[in-house]
Amino acid sequence: MKKLLGVVIVLAVSFAAKAYVVNVSDLPEAVINHPIAIISELDNKTLDSIQPESKNAILHGTLDKAELCKLKYSFDIEGGVRTNFIPVFLDAGNDTVNFRFTENYENGGVVVAGGELNDRREAIWKEMKNLKRDELVEYIKKQAIENISNPLGAYLVSVLSSSLSPDIWMGLYHEMPADMAEYPMLKNEAERLRAVKATEEGQMFQDMPCLTPDGKQVKLSDYLGKGKYVLLDFWASWCGPCRREAKEVLMPLYEKYKDNDNFCIIGIMTSDSTEKHLEALKSINYPWLQLIDSERLSGKTFGFQFIPFIMLISPDGKILRRNLRGEEIWKYVDDALEK
Repeated sequence: MKKLLGVVIVLAVSFAAKAYVVNVSDLPEAVINHPIAIISELDNKTLDSIQPESKNAILHGTLDKAELCKLKYSFDIEGGVRTNFIPVFLDAGNDTVNFRFTENYENGGVVVAGGELNDRREAIWKEMKNLKRDELVEYIKKQAIENISNPLGAYLVSVLSSSLSPDIWMGLYHEMPADMAEYPMLKNEAERLRAVKATEEGQMFQDMPCLTPDGKQVKLSDYLGKGKYVLLDFWASWCGPCRREAKEVLMPLYEKYKDNDNFCIIGIMTSDSTEKHLEALKSINYPWLQLIDSERLSGKTFGFQFIPFIMLISPDGKILRRNLRGEEIWKYVDDALEK
């Protein structure tokens, strides 16, 4: 009886999971002998991998349902190795997907064909080439809605994250079935946009822990909402544009208002190790207060993706302006202090 039950379970799994085959061809010499892998976007697990010894390779496996995945490949460059990722849909229906490398493989030049969702995506891209710039977003949005229940829809919704307002994007996200909304790229974007909404202009700042350069545990609330206008500068030790903004804009601004008791600048160092932040501070020696985001919470707390990210906070702790750069910084600080 146990043997019969085991056979039934094996048969059930084999019928539920469907096979796929991925053919990879025209591999450049620089790619051969480096691992090639198919990785699931749902859980970042490697579904299959191979280290090719010739210009052609085959990857295969089984899936219970269609998934958005990525082809990972590496190649030799001067001074090391570089890795690229190419999105691909595996339809879990005995489909064969073909990856053909082109001469532009270093910049993602890989042609994908085969499988219903891959072919549908290629048709969408071709149609986009005929559209004007102001028509593109609406077209992609329409295609995302039409495919909202499959991985192509999830992919298109992720593409739209930088083109739609947070409210419209979140509306699309909430229309998705639960299994599609589980893609990490979508969950992370939804979390970021919730943070943007919670910290939009007019809202109170969100508190977060920081370290002083001498290792003392503090919070933003120790400095914000204390009766001063505060310019928060989120930056990192490795960020060239951050240092340029500080040198060309923040330093002259500091000199102008360093004796004004109603204003101060606070730098928040993020996106790097505490050790590297401390090394940078020794070499740069900014004259305004610096705090270290040792837990790397800044982006999640305020919903930004790029640095420098600069905000102006009112004396009562409300966010007056987000994402200030260049001359805008001077304009809004001058206006605030003149009032």
